[in-house]
Amino acid sequence: MRKLLAAVLVTILLISTVGCKGNVNTPAEPETKAENTGYAFTKSTLDKNAKKLSERFDEIGITEADVTFTQAITFKDGTEGVVYLIRDTGAINSGIFFKYFLVVETADKYIIEEFGPFCGTTIYVNDLDGDNADEITLSCNTGSTALTKVGIVYRIENDTLCEIFHSSNKDYWDTGFKGSTKDNFMFEVTNCFTGYSSQFKFNDKHYTGFYYDENGDVIKEGKMGLLSFRKFETADKDGDGVYEIYAEQIAYLNSISDNIGIAECTIKYNTEIDDFEVISAEFISAYNMSDDYLYSQGEYYKTYRYEGRYFYNIIGKDGSVKNDVHDRVKLPDFNMLTDTLLEVKIQSGTGQSTNSAYYYDAKADKLSNIFFYVLGTNTRLVATVKLDGDNVYVLVEDIFDKTKYCKRFDGFSSPVSENCTDPIQSVTFSDDGKTIEVVYLSGENYRKTSETFEL
Repeated sequence: MRKLLAAVLVTILLISTVGCKGNVNTPAEPETKAENTGYAFTKSTLDKNAKKLSERFDEIGITEADVTFTQAITFKDGTEGVVYLIRDTGAINSGIFFKYFLVVETADKYIIEEFGPFCGTTIYVNDLDGDNADEITLSCNTGSTALTKVGIVYRIENDTLCEIFHSSNKDYWDTGFKGSTKDNFMFEVTNCFTGYSSQFKFNDKHYTGFYYDENGDVIKEGKMGLLSFRKFETADKDGDGVYEIYAEQIAYLNSISDNIGIAECTIKYNTEIDDFEVISAEFISAYNMSDDYLYSQGEYYKTYRYEGRYFYNIIGKDGSVKNDVHDRVKLPDFNMLTDTLLEVKIQSGTGQSTNSAYYYDAKADKLSNIFFYVLGTNTRLVATVKLDGDNVYVLVEDIFDKTKYCKRFDGFSSPVSENCTDPIQSVTFSDDGKTIEVVYLSGENYRKTSETFEL
């Protein structure tokens, strides 16, 4: 197995094919090269004198600064120094992105590396190669919507910061993962460095007509793509005193919003080849989660928890996956409205206006569209709140086919209050299904008002 430093592009560069050197194609040349991404890295040093480091910021071009990290570091000769991470808050006119300085204090000097801009940097000081001296690992947030990170590792040699890993280096894009579509709605993920392999079945409706025909045979080959690292951190999970790098990349098939799982790998420094290599790999997905990660379940759903993140499947009577959701910070509420009707309700913020819901009818094997600002249902109809300019109204429609029923209710006797989060407080269906009761806030005093409307 060849040398490897698992990494990816600095920007949201999407890798449509990943593989190994040798008999497998290597990653293609990027459209955006690392040197053109705007991330600059410059080195300098300062000889120590009677002044403190904080009194000498102007000598290294820092205008306004926060010291965000301070930790002891052990050098190869057994002596110790100090590592500082300094955020220059005055260099860039942005409340998000900052220029950073990594500073290593030795007995007689400060070794300085300037880098950025990034919107956040996490630093780890650990022994990665087993020589009893510490390396410095940086995990820098790029600020992209996919929360991607740049990973950098430094070794201290001859009073110099030597870069031994950088995730924008084109030689290190490949973490060994690849995935492709197979017949019978199957998908296979492998890792050529570890021999890892996993096959699982996709939701049979999700890619029908695009990658598969109605029978599940492949009509267009789909290749798994990977985003940049969303996790890049160090840990000594085996307790031997030598740390490894744990990395995760979001995997997609059709587009970057089409999350199919997480490619996770462990990267360890190999002293025999004087380089890093992938030593373990796993693909984490709602499609292939084992019961070891099972968190909760019902007759028509299963949820999983993996390292504080949640995955879930909506499952039909025949056991097939009807909908799959990956990598969420919280689970929705699963409510059985009848013996066969499941409501999946999601709260994305504060207030009822930030909720959404969809429904699965196991008897009819139907999955509904997503409804937003849901305030009630009677198992056949769903009531949502809509905005039409400055006007607020309630829309009641059939859950699975709005051509069967869809009606707007906006004839309120009192003006609905403005400038409030939830002007419509609740919608309640009557037991006989003939009326709804709407509770809303009215007037400048936000008085609760109730009205009944015929369906």
